[in-house]
Amino acid sequence: MFSKMISWFMSVVIFVCSLLGIHIGSGNSDELISYNKTKTIVTVSLDENPSTGYGWQYTVSKDGIIILTDDSYHSDAPGEIVGAGGIRAFSFSGLKDGLTLITFTYLRPWEGTPIRTVVIECQVNSDRTVDAKLVSDVSDAL
Repeated sequence: MFSKMISWFMSVVIFVCSLLGIHIGSGNSDELISYNKTKTIVTVSLDENPSTGYGWQYTVSKDGIIILTDDSYHSDAPGEIVGAGGIRAFSFSGLKDGLTLITFTYLRPWEGTPIRTVVIECQVNSDRTVDAKLVSDVSDAL
């Protein structure tokens, strides 16, 4: 009986988190950061569920080092299932040598308080290749 209650409780938690678009996982940078073949474009992929009102916004600590080249959303669900989550992918390319931080916040714009904040450090090299690493992944939800 007790194991059924735990199983039911975990199912409810996972369901609520999926509705809110909350990421449950390791926050492993290998899951978040990818590159094109020449390593001149870095892509940061983040879980998102727009049907909840939550969305990702980003800020860059130093202007002129990198530039956003693509911002796209891809649903995880086949077809157009209402309420299904997906992945928001932000792609950046280097403009000049330098180090900058990109801070991503997951929030409802009208509330103003993020439930998740992800910080990525980007080093743009002289050949315009980009080295990125996860600095922080903090979830303030629930």
